[in-house]
This record gives sequence, C-alpha cells and structure tokens, in this order.
Amino acid sequence: MNIDLQELIQTAAAYAADPRKYVREHKVRFNGKVRILRAYASGKEGGDLRALHEAVAQIFAKAYRSSGASFAYKKGENIVKCMQSHLHGCVFFKSDIRKFFDSITYEKYLARLTQYPVLEQTKGLKDVLAACFYDGSLPLGFCSSPVLSDFYLCDLDKKYEGRVGYVYTRYADDFIVSTGKGGEALLREMENQLWDDIEALGLDLNEKKTYIRALEHDGDHFHALGLNIVRRTAERNAITVGEQYLRSVCKELATVTSADMEKVAEVKGKIAFIRMASAESYTKFERLTMIKTGRTLHETLSAL
Repeated sequence: MNIDLQELIQTAAAYAADPRKYVREHKVRFNGKVRILRAYASGKEGGDLRALHEAVAQIFAKAYRSSGASFAYKKGENIVKCMQSHLHGCVFFKSDIRKFFDSITYEKYLARLTQYPVLEQTKGLKDVLAACFYDGSLPLGFCSSPVLSDFYLCDLDKKYEGRVGYVYTRYADDFIVSTGKGGEALLREMENQLWDDIEALGLDLNEKKTYIRALEHDGDHFHALGLNIVRRTAERNAITVGEQYLRSVCKELATVTSADMEKVAEVKGKIAFIRMASAESYTKFERLTMIKTGRTLHETLSAL
C-alpha cells in the first residue's frame, strides 16, 4: 500500500470540517450494555476516511513492536490463548480500564508520541492522526482504533511481561495476572504499581472490576473474558465456558431458521468458539442441544 501523506492531510482537513459526513453511528447491545459504534458512511467520504485509517494503521504497525502479552486484535491470537497463559495459576488478578476508548483523547495521544520520535517527527502525521478520533476520543468502529489503542499501552505491557513471579496478559482493556499458591502479596504489590502506571497514561482502572481471587479448593474458578479457569486438582486447571453463555447460544440455535443466513452464521461462529475453548463445555453444549431441540447438535446444524 503506497501512502500519500499529502492526500491524507487533505482528507483529514475535510473530515475536521464536517466529521458527520464521513461517519454513521449505530447502537449495539454488548453484555447487557448499549454501546455506540462508529462506522464509515456510505459513499466517497466514508471510503476516503477508511483509506486514511488503513494508512495510519500501517504506519503505526511498522513503527513499534507490540508486546507478546497483548492478545486482542491480532491474527492468530484470541481470548482462549490469553486464558491458556494462566492455566497454571493459583491466584489471579483481574481489572480493566474504565471507559478505555473514550479516555484516549487526541491530546493524550500527542503526548504519547513524544516517546517515539520516528512517529512524532513524521511530517503531516499529527494532522492525519487527528482524523482517527471522533468527538475528541478514539472511537469503537474505526479500523485504525485497534492498533492505535495497542500502541498506546505497548510500553506498559513490556514493563510487566516476563517478570519473575507472575504471568501478565492484556486483552484490549482487560488485565489478567496470575501467580502461584500464596502469591496474594505479590499481586497486591503489582496492583499498586499498575494503578500508578495507568494514571500516568491519563487513564483509570475500573475499581468495581478490580480484584484478586485465589483458587483454594477443587471446583473454585476464576472468570474473565467470558471463560472460566476451574481448579480440578491441586496440579491441574481447566478452561470452561460459562453456563449462561452455553444456554444463551443453545436458545439461539433452537430458534434460528435457515432463512436468516446472517443469524445462522453468527450462531455457528459461537458454537465454533465453544468447541475451540473447551472440549468439556462443548460436550455439555451437545447435551443441552439434545434437551432443547430433541435432536443431536449435528442434526440441528445440518438442518440449517
């Protein structure tokens, strides 16, 4: 992809004059909450803005090295791999960033760029970068937002990944850290440092979703990213999919019709996720399907 910065600057200037010509908004419900996603408007303006964002994403991807502890928005990485990193843990820390994308403003981003001279000194890049923000914040829905958000936190990830004593991962704005038996004090120390480092970036951890949990008995579990790490024995943990999610997908499968191909694809995707995440949960889902539909999972899917 050849990048003409001068052309991108012209698009950025036009976008700044009237952003709503380039963007359309729509509401989606996710985990019981309504979120506003920004998508590209149909027509030339939306196409020009998407091209600008693709170019910016390419520029940033070449300018920094993402941390191996970051699992979101990357080819070959996913939620399951992130959780598998913690299968040997006994004590877990969980937190996320409050209003993550909304909290990353253009002004904060310019301050972050000062630590990367190769980007800060790229002529015209700051003008183009402004077009990657909407109403002053980094929006959900722009194709440049994943790489820009990852870049914003990459040095934080590198500070914590590979430290002796615990395993650190981040999935978008979710932090998961695990350690061995009796490691609560170590994770408390890490938590205090993480609070300071997050605040230094102009962000805040979500206090209501910040906690430490120890798996002390067989059957105890730690829940994150829609999955559970369950203690089976003192030496072994397992990943399972939440019961509520299994029942929800089973209900969708029982009611979807072959006429709604988009919904069929969505449900099949969820079933594929269950199968990838946990053989134990997939077997359970097969039983739920038989109870709900009176047919095997294979028969039910074959009918769609």
